[in-house]
Amino acid sequence: MKQINITFGSKYIVKQIIKKHPERKLFTFSSTGQDDNIMIMDFSNLKPIFKNPIKFIVNDSIIKNHSKPFISVTSMILNEDDLKQFDSQFINLHHHHFQNGFMGIYNLRSADNSFKVTILNIWNSYNNYKKSEKNDPYLDINRYDKSNNYFYQKNYIALNL
Repeated sequence: MKQINITFGSKYIVKQIIKKHPERKLFTFSSTGQDDNIMIMDFSNLKPIFKNPIKFIVNDSIIKNHSKPFISVTSMILNEDDLKQFDSQFINLHHHHFQNGFMGIYNLRSADNSFKVTILNIWNSYNNYKKSEKNDPYLDINRYDKSNNYFYQKNYIALNL
């Protein structure tokens, strides 16, 4: 896979998109913060179908299972040195034995800004994600929170629409 496209919308709009594009690998998520907007992700690796897509290039990924029951999204803008260090840490993850519940992780770059990194952590449950977050010395994403002026983190649970 080379790209992932994301957009947000109301439940009505998202259902219309899904109905209009059954051939796509579309996944829907609701924020654990109970936002009214639903996130829809297109994993089809095709030209965006959304009117206002947020486009990502897949830099690297580790996928153990293709279902996506829970995801944690972290976005940050890194300087060149931090980006090199981050990518090196991510490459080392390929040799890491992950904890129970881990399903996959994507290392994404914004199509608009190659220094904007987005990580999609995929877990079978929120509880397993929280356990791993405390015990994961291999990819300490939160350390970059203090080194840049843009850091965003949000959790989402899968929706079946």
